[in-house]
Amino acid sequence: MDRYSKIILTIIMFLLIAILIKPKLSNEAKAGAATDVNIVQVAGRYISSKVPVSLD
Repeated sequence: MDRYSKIILTIIMFLLIAILIKPKLSNEAKAGAATDVNIVQVAGRYISSKVPVSLD
């Protein structure tokens, strides 16, 4: 096998390993997980008290 083929196969190997590892390193929100948000202003008006919001 020539040098060019070895380099290409090595690059492909590292990319495939990265694809396998990426989901474990990802910090994306999972379905059903609660997300806490702090809303300060809506339509130019400041919110002075906590307002319960349901995201059903």
